[in-house]
Amino acid sequence: LGQIAYKCLQECNNTGLKSLAIPPLGTGIAGCSIDDCVNGFIEGFSRYLKENQYCSVNRIGIIIYDAQTLSTFNMLLGQMDFTKYVVAPSSIP
Repeated sequence: LGQIAYKCLQECNNTGLKSLAIPPLGTGIAGCSIDDCVNGFIEGFSRYLKENQYCSVNRIGIIIYDAQTLSTFNMLLGQMDFTKYVVAPSSIP
């Protein structure tokens, strides 16, 4: 999932898009856990931002359709230490 998140952000940046809306990929029929989805998204997005000096995307929305998934996403994101994902302000034009 990290590679998919990376590629999504890359494609948005290549076309100059300002935002990305994405569902929790893999959590349906593919059977991935919400934990894996959250971790994959964070890994892929942060890796892209660290490797690229500029990114046109300034907002990423996760499209969630049910209360249980929303609750799990909020819990997992609340437990994460985002300091390791911080991108230097110099990457923002």
